[in-house]
Amino acid sequence: MKFQGKINLNLTLAALVGVVMLAGCSAGGTSPTKTTGPVTPTAADLVVSVSKSQISSSGSDTATVTVTAVDSSRNAVASIPVTITPDNNAVFSGAATATNASGIVTGTLGVGSDHSNRTIDVVVTSGSMTRRSAFRITR
Repeated sequence: MKFQGKINLNLTLAALVGVVMLAGCSAGGTSPTKTTGPVTPTAADLVVSVSKSQISSSGSDTATVTVTAVDSSRNAVASIPVTITPDNNAVFSGAATATNASGIVTGTLGVGSDHSNRTIDVVVTSGSMTRRSAFRITR
């Protein structure tokens, strides 16, 4: 009788260990990861385009600047801080300072108060990344 009690005890312990092991398993999928705070989005490149290669120096003509932030797979990235600055006295107007849900920032370039013929460099920066695009102001 003593011998059978040991077998039952061993079987009971084995079953208990099995239940504990199964309880630790997930029902499939991945286990949740612990986050330590908000993830800051980053861009691998900034794609800059200007709607026209030149604008009239009259003061009423404008061009649209579009900046798209992309990752290393060329997918658009939202919430990337972007600064757009034209040189040579041109002016930029745009309300957004970061890319939208489509990874885009747009704004308008104008001649400003200087109506002379000149080349304008549009300088786009995000963090340590800088991109440039040039266009002309002509009479």
